[in-house]
Amino acid sequence: MPTIIFIDAKEVQKKESALVAHFLEYGSTTTKLYIYTAFCVGDDMKTRSPFLNYIADYMLVRQYSLRTVDMYLKWIASYIHFHDKRHLASMGDNEVERYLEYLVLKQNVAPRTQATALNSLSFLYKHIIKKSCR
Repeated sequence: MPTIIFIDAKEVQKKESALVAHFLEYGSTTTKLYIYTAFCVGDDMKTRSPFLNYIADYMLVRQYSLRTVDMYLKWIASYIHFHDKRHLASMGDNEVERYLEYLVLKQNVAPRTQATALNSLSFLYKHIIKKSCR
């Protein structure tokens, strides 16, 4: 069950990145009251990797759904481990293709699962690494 927190307008400026908030604004123009439905990111979302934590925070601030964040982190971590934790900037299209081939041929994943893995890697390179892939 989500927690409802009442915060005044000054506190809105101090919003933390680990807080996904949907707010309803009401009141006069001088005094506004915000109702936050807070989904605090607990131990389930945080990892031991500062890099993956950064990705999670990046996505949550941009209001990606919690399930999307969880799945993208899973696929990104799997991709990194598949390539023996090489630096992502040193990898590119060939490594992505090898990883997707591994998923299809060795792991026998469904087409929708392949698409999810590809979308997570596309997000990684486009938004985090800021490097375009084919």
